[in-house]
Amino acid sequence: MNAASLAFARSNARPRTFVFDGVLLMNVAAILLLGLVMMTSASVSIADRQVHEPLYYLEREMVGVGLGLAAALIAMAIPTSLWERLGMPLLLFAFLLLVIVLIPGVGHEVNGSRRWLRFGVMSFQTSELARVLLLTYLASYVVRRQAELKQELKGFLKPLGVLMGAAALLLVQPDFGAATVLMATGLSVLFLAGGKLLQFFTLVALAAGGMALIAVTSAYRLKRLTAFLDPWADP
Repeated sequence: MNAASLAFARSNARPRTFVFDGVLLMNVAAILLLGLVMMTSASVSIADRQVHEPLYYLEREMVGVGLGLAAALIAMAIPTSLWERLGMPLLLFAFLLLVIVLIPGVGHEVNGSRRWLRFGVMSFQTSELARVLLLTYLASYVVRRQAELKQELKGFLKPLGVLMGAAALLLVQPDFGAATVLMATGLSVLFLAGGKLLQFFTLVALAAGGMALIAVTSAYRLKRLTAFLDPWADP
């Protein structure tokens, strides 16, 4: 074996603090950049009219991007075994966030929706962190209870109950979009972990029907859906 091969073997043998999934990283970067471009395009004229600074909202968003990147690096440095052990505390903290924001005087209300906590000039939407924590718990659950999930109905119903409870709290805020994303992502995790096809597709059909019913029975949600289908229509 030559010197180059030995050096390569030694470098691979060293423990690495950060392990990147290249495809996932590129997808996240693409979504982030696309979101920044769309947000800037939509807010330039509004920011110029409100504060006479066209890039005001972009600058605020970049602060959030920086905090998010720092949090991502910290999360990547934590061993997955520790994340697994912290599953239950993270779940309880997620529900605490979803409940505390509903308390009058604590949660900040905008246009009839109480979704935010205010910290000075900054606001924090609790559902964003809560969804990540809920999915972290769900991932730890399917690893620990994979056999039960595949073989027994209760193994499927336990995490489903957690998802439905969190979705109900999101709908109380109300945050229909966050509830839909949480249910779709959570059911996908259960399916990929080995949930039975019949159970999965039955629940998908029931969840889709329930979400559709909630959407069409609320005037503002129905208006948002029709605007999405025909964005050029005159409101």
